Amino acid sequence: MDKTQLETLYNENIVKIYRFFYSRTLSQAVSEELTSQTFLAFAENSRSKTTIENPVGYLYGIAKHIFISYLKQKGHEIPLEIERLEIYEEIEQTTYRIESNGYTQSQIETFIDRLPEKQRQIAKLRLLQKLKTKEICEKICKDNNYVKTTMKRAIKSLRLMIAMQPSVPPDALIN
Repeated sequence: MDKTQLETLYNENIVKIYRFFYSRTLSQAVSEELTSQTFLAFAENSRSKTTIENPVGYLYGIAKHIFISYLKQKGHEIPLEIERLEIYEEIEQTTYRIESNGYTQSQIETFIDRLPEKQRQIAKLRLLQKLKTKEICEKICKDNNYVKTTMKRAIKSLRLMIAMQPSVPPDALIN
């Protein structure tokens, strides 16, 4: 693979690879580092191999293995979904486009599913089921402050996630 092809592949895929890592780590620094490692590994491997049939698929395969290595290094259990992940299709599916009138239900659910468990529970009740704070308190047997604090944390996490999406105003999720 020559330098021009490598630059083109980099320019077309850097944002997608970065979003993949960011959506799972919620850390800009970690995502940048993993993205960098992915492209460096690809560049090294492309020099040693004579031809790579599917460079994009190969790049995403490297990203998958780097993410699994990162999880192992941090002592996290590797979710079965990650091990079976066809990363190219998954990255393409998570490249969200926002319609003129806001998020689709599916997009909101995808973002919420990436939240920590307590935030996810509150966000689903508030954003998907449209329950009021008092109703959420009664449903989960927690006080008002707990629900409000957890919801604020969920909103902050959601804003971080959606900030990485193209053409998305950070306040679009919360009216």
